[in-house]
Formats: sequence, structure tokens, C-alpha cells
Amino acid sequence: MMGDASQEAEHLQNTLITEEKIEQNFCKQPQYIRIPFSDMSEENPEKGEIVSTNTPYKLINGYPSENEIRKRKSYVMSYNNVTNNADWVYEIFNASTLADNCEKELKLGDTNYHKGHLAAAANHKWCLEALNDASLFSNKAPQQKNLNQSTCKKLENNCREIAKYETVRNLHVYTGPLYPEELTMKGVKALPSHFFKVIIVEDHNGTVIQPFCFLVPNEQPTSDNCYVNQCSIEHIEHHSGLIFICTPLGVTQDRIKTIKWQGKNEAGEICYADIKVRISS
Repeated sequence: MMGDASQEAEHLQNTLITEEKIEQNFCKQPQYIRIPFSDMSEENPEKGEIVSTNTPYKLINGYPSENEIRKRKSYVMSYNNVTNNADWVYEIFNASTLADNCEKELKLGDTNYHKGHLAAAANHKWCLEALNDASLFSNKAPQQKNLNQSTCKKLENNCREIAKYETVRNLHVYTGPLYPEELTMKGVKALPSHFFKVIIVEDHNGTVIQPFCFLVPNEQPTSDNCYVNQCSIEHIEHHSGLIFICTPLGVTQDRIKTIKWQGKNEAGEICYADIKVRISS
């Protein structure tokens, strides 16, 4: 299984970042992708040095939507009180944030009610509080059981693999549900018709290219191949109403900003995770 995951992650990485694809994506006016980076720490990120990078996409502080922004130890979400699900969950991965410092998450809520994690628990083992945050009711949505154990799990494994590549500084990931016109409730939560994932690779040199996106039906998978569910970020924006791509007002500067997370593992020992992001402001 680990070999398969590594091969799939390598395939995804090769699809995402090749010299030819980077050259094709360069344009005179870069496109800006909103990420809630300033919300990823209780303290303001260090201002950092000004940098200049020729890249087709840039990261900028902002939200795809703003229903009810909830900040957790190592993810941010926009919560919807009509569906009782998150509209989106944002995570940032690198070798530091994916450190495996904890094993057991705190079980919250009704464990007999099948729920799919939007921010996967395996992504947040760097400290116990972050791991427990993944169990929160707001981070789960009704998900077809076999989908949870196949396509969604593969995508999550692939993201973790890519985030640990030497050439990758960070992997920025949005995950969320989509719905049919008429909502169907499963318990107190609306039943999604699809789940989306937006994957943004930031290289160590600051290059960000076109996001890699998936839109997966919330049903029994018909294929083991994750890539049959690929789509464009514009497709997800159209069907979700979320706005990931924006045009900032005025001139922007690119800076390298850093944050340091601090938490404790199961033994009560201090743990850290370091994040450095090239972001426009």
C-alpha cells in the first residue's frame, strides 16, 4: 500500500510541476489564490524579507467565502449553520507540520454515525491539540463509506507524500462539500453530493503553478483511479460559489513570512512546527 501511495504521489507531483508546465503557465499578470495564512497563528506572521519571483500564480491573504470563520490549532474553516458542515477547510502541509508526534485522537460525538474528516486526522499529528481538533463535529461531513476508504484516502495519502518532497516548501489544500439544489439531511448534517479538493504546491523557490483540483461524487467509487475526478479550479468555483482566484487592488509585494506553532504531545512534551510562506500583500 505504501508503494502504491508513493507511486500515485509521484504521478501527481509530475503532473503538477514540470518545466514545460511552468513555462506554459507563466503570464504577464499572475493570478492570486486566496489563503487564510494570517489566521494560521495566534500571533501575526513575521513580516519577512521582500522577494521577487516570476510565477504564474501567487498566494494572498483572504477567504474563498466568509460564513463563520473558525480557527483551529492547525487548520481554518468557514462553517455553514444551514448545512451544519464546513463550506471549506484549509490546511498547510510540510515536513514539519506532518511530524508524527501523537497516535491517539480524542473521540468526540456519536462514533456510530459515519462521518468523513475534511481535515484528515493523519495530517495533524504534530501535537495532541491539533489531532483532537480533527475529531470536532464541525470538521466532519456524511461521506459514503467506501469512498472514505478509497478515493478520499488516496488523495490524502498523496498530499502527505508530496508535502515531504525536497523541492516542496508547502502544500496548501482546501477540502469541502458540494450539494444538490434540494438539501437532504443525514441526522443534523446536510448530505453532500460531491467533495472537492484544491491542491496548491509551493516550491522552495517560490513557484506556484496552476492548482490541481478534484471533484469526487459522494457515492460508491466506480474506479480506483483518482485522476478520473480531476477538474479545474474554475469548475469548482462555478459549482460551489467559492472564489479562490482574485485580482488584488493596488500594487502588491511578495514577502517570505514565517510562523511557528507550539503544542504538546501525549507525554506533555513541547512540540513545534515551522512554516514559511511566500505571500503577497
